[in-house]
Amino acid sequence: EGVKHGTLKQYVATFKSFFKFLFNEGYLDKNPGALIRIRPQLLSMEQKEVRDRVPFTHNEYELILAYYMYEMKAAKRPITRNWARFWRCVVPLSYWTGLRLMDCASIERRSFLTPNDTMEHDRHGLACWTHKRNKRVFISFDDPLIGDNDLLEAVDVMRRITPWSERLLGAIPEDHPIHDPRMDHIFPVFKAKITHPTSRNQFSQRFGRTLKSLGIKGKSFHCLRHSCVSRLSAQGKTLDDIAVLVAHSNTKTTEGYLHV
Repeated sequence: EGVKHGTLKQYVATFKSFFKFLFNEGYLDKNPGALIRIRPQLLSMEQKEVRDRVPFTHNEYELILAYYMYEMKAAKRPITRNWARFWRCVVPLSYWTGLRLMDCASIERRSFLTPNDTMEHDRHGLACWTHKRNKRVFISFDDPLIGDNDLLEAVDVMRRITPWSERLLGAIPEDHPIHDPRMDHIFPVFKAKITHPTSRNQFSQRFGRTLKSLGIKGKSFHCLRHSCVSRLSAQGKTLDDIAVLVAHSNTKTTEGYLHV
C-alpha cells in the first residue's frame, strides 16, 4: 500500500523472474508468475502520478563527485572501493553525455575511440549501443560542451582498470555471460548486477543513500540525464542534435528533459 507504480512494476518483474526460474528448474509444475499483474484501477492517484524529474545543479554534481572521489580513497573494504570507483566514473559520464545508468555500466573497452581508430577516422570519443532502444550513439570528447576535464579524468580511470580486477568476480560462476572474452566490459560485475531483475535495485538504493547523506532531496541518478539535456540546450545545441546524442527517437521526448 502506498508503493509507487514504477516500484510495483520492478517488484512484479522480480517475482516473475523468480517463479520462471523455479518452473524451468522443475521445482514447480506451473509458472504462477504468469498470473501476476498490476491492476491500475486499484492504485491511488498518488501511486500513479509520475514524479517530475528535476536536474542536478552543477554544485550538486560537484558535491556528489567529490563524495565518491573521497570514498574511493578512504574506503577500507574492497567492495566499498569498487562501488565508489564505479560511481566516481559513471556520475560524470552521465552528467556530461546523458547516458543512462545501464548504458554506463555496460561500457566496453573497445567503446573508447581515439584518432587512430579507422572506424571513426579522426574522431575522439565514446561509441556505444543503448539498451533501451538499441541505438548506436557516438559522443565526441572534442566537443567543448561535452569533453569536460571531469569526464576525461573519469575515462582515464576507466581505461586504467585492470581486467577482472574486481574481487567480486570470484563469486560469479564460470559459465556466467560476463566471463565471455568477447564482452570486455569495464565493469563486468556491475553490468551483471544491473541487468538482473533481483539485483538492479541495489543501484537506486545506494545512490539514493548517498544523496540523502549529502542533503539532496527528490532526485535520482536519471536526473543527471536531465541535467545534460538542459545544459546542452541552454548552451545552444539544437533539439535535433541533442536527440541524436541521447538516442531519442524524436525531439518530443527530448523536450520533456528540458528544464531551462
